[in-house]
Amino acid sequence: MNITEIEIAVKGAVKEAIAEEKAAFYVEPEKHYNHHLFVDRLVKLFKGASDWAGRIIIGAIVSAILTLIMLGFIAWGRITFKGP
Repeated sequence: MNITEIEIAVKGAVKEAIAEEKAAFYVEPEKHYNHHLFVDRLVKLFKGASDWAGRIIIGAIVSAILTLIMLGFIAWGRITFKGP
């Protein structure tokens, strides 16, 4: 056997092995497309949830700051304007 014959034999064997392995992972095109749609909806859902959670957290922080400011004014008013 010369090098060309060996190359041809190896190429054929590799092609057959790859074809056999690929067959085990074959997914129908429509099913594959539906999986992409599902993943797309899932990504949009998580993006919306993260935006929603971010708004809630920022709202809670702003509310806490405003509450602390109001409590500070109330305490200052009680100390400053003690009645006779």
